[in-house]
Amino acid sequence: SKEEVERLTTVLRTNHRLDDIPDGSLVTLASWCKESGRLAHVVGRNSWNKHSCLIQYLDEEGQKEQPSLALASNLIILEAP
Repeated sequence: SKEEVERLTTVLRTNHRLDDIPDGSLVTLASWCKESGRLAHVVGRNSWNKHSCLIQYLDEEGQKEQPSLALASNLIILEAP
């Protein structure tokens, strides 16, 4: 829902932690990132790093690549499952 996306975006911007962001969230990268504007899904996280997660880009090129590590502060949530 829109409210959930807003809540999760606020969590990212204030805490820069991923504890409340579910896997499967649809995200894009912020304008200051090299890959800004690309769509991705959150596909996992590392227990040792609470500030980043693994994302899989959804474009054709991204589907051929391994998941990438992204900082929570660089993610913009578009939709949460």
